Amino acid sequence: MRGNLAMLVIISFAAAVLGAVAPVPAPLPTTMTAMLASGTPCSAPDWSCLSLSKTVPVPKPGKGLALVKMYGASVNPLNVDLVEPVCQYLPASGPFHCSNGSIGTDGAGIVAAVGDRVHRFQGGR
Repeated sequence: MRGNLAMLVIISFAAAVLGAVAPVPAPLPTTMTAMLASGTPCSAPDWSCLSLSKTVPVPKPGKGLALVKMYGASVNPLNVDLVEPVCQYLPASGPFHCSNGSIGTDGAGIVAAVGDRVHRFQGGR
């Protein structure tokens, strides 16, 4: 019993010390790099409707949303479908339509900032 209590005290002390010296998250940058689609369908081999921009404004997370600083991203078949000519046949009001703006739905990173009503995550963790 005394060993368990001593361990609990050590863990509590470590948590208090580490929490007190946690680094302050760096301010968010104002721009980011993003792959952009023009909204006009295109296909291989030139993919003329896609461009890489290093000056896209960093979005602010809205209510219930989190902004993730990406460390890895991928292109999946859905991303390709939404820039190829077949996307013209998808309804513009539906969830899937020709991409116009940044593309990509898969990635890994850390939460950089959170919007209102987000309680499960914190920026910088």
